[in-house]
Amino acid sequence: MGMAKGHRARRDEGITMRRSALLWGVLLLLAMPAFSLPLAAQTLTIAGGDMQRLPRQGSQVGGGIARFAPLSVLMRDAKGKGISNAPITFHCNKVGQMSCQLTPSGSENGTLTVHTDGNGVATLNQMGGRSLNLYYADGAFTMAATYRNLGVTFHLAVDPKSGPQYVYLAKIVSGDRQTKPRLGEEPYGGTANFGPMTIEVTDRNGRPAPNVRVWYGCVHAACNYGNTPQYQTDGNGRFTLPSVSEYYGTGWFTVRFDGEVLQPAEFHLQAVDPSHATVIWVKGARLVAVSGDNQRQPRAGNQVGGGIARLDPMAVRLVGPNGAPIANAPVHFNCGLDRNWSCQLTPSGAEHGQMSINTDGNGVATLNRMGGKSLSFYYAAGSHTMQVSYGNITALTLHFTVTK
Repeated sequence: MGMAKGHRARRDEGITMRRSALLWGVLLLLAMPAFSLPLAAQTLTIAGGDMQRLPRQGSQVGGGIARFAPLSVLMRDAKGKGISNAPITFHCNKVGQMSCQLTPSGSENGTLTVHTDGNGVATLNQMGGRSLNLYYADGAFTMAATYRNLGVTFHLAVDPKSGPQYVYLAKIVSGDRQTKPRLGEEPYGGTANFGPMTIEVTDRNGRPAPNVRVWYGCVHAACNYGNTPQYQTDGNGRFTLPSVSEYYGTGWFTVRFDGEVLQPAEFHLQAVDPSHATVIWVKGARLVAVSGDNQRQPRAGNQVGGGIARLDPMAVRLVGPNGAPIANAPVHFNCGLDRNWSCQLTPSGAEHGQMSINTDGNGVATLNRMGGKSLSFYYAAGSHTMQVSYGNITALTLHFTVTK
């Protein structure tokens, strides 16, 4: 009888301990911050671009260049829904003397990661709307696309006997030969904003071809593109790119529209510098420091090695010989260039440390284009200067010190 009571007591104690452990586990789960796990990727499949055979063409590189249409893959979860923002790594398995380039700079060395869009599609198309340029050799090669333990292989070939095989033809409907001025200050030099460009895609019998995937991109130009609600032709075989913004340069450039089996169409656009009012230089004018002289700022943060010093706005006033302010006159700020440090006046950095700013109604020119700051300074510390000029007047120097 006593032994039975002892066994019962130990059993009750065990039950109590297990209940206690379970309770603590529940409390721990409740205390943890809420999070959600992404659905497991079940399939990675080729969506387009496989089995291309192209010849090398042109004379930019010895033997020519084979320019392949975009390569795309589709990632879906267990329910068949596309998984967005998943990093897909594309790697070119070149053969022999081949050189494989995936971006205009070529610094990716044949390997590039592209994230899937809202539909679960990742598209390799950063070479002016193409997937890759291949040169220096002919022959078959592969392109691998991988995500964790999933992978697919594109089979491609550079074949000197092959030629473009187009199923669809594209023709320009509207938007070609536009000319627009570069306006604004950011990026430095301004942006030229172009209107809609429309193409019509037909089959070889001239009938409008709906639902044809279209890619587009600027050739040898820096561009932003307006959001388009469509990525393929509509029911009438038409595709419209709402807008293109070009920056960093003037002159003619090309916007190319093409597809896997679509004969390309090219729009030719021109960016020009806006006409400026004639500057009437005021003889005897002088510059006076208003604010920002003799600043002292430390370098901070880890965006750049050693940190960045962000200096407050620098302002000067331009006055005539009688002391009256001179409005709407160009005042030039020059931080200089040096291999040991960098002085950045605009977010793009394209101004290379110097830029002109017109005076306001009070004759004041304010350098404040770096997010409200005059400049960002990095890579070195020490005392530095900002030379300010108006025409041939270079007498005004603003001083600043950057500390570690």
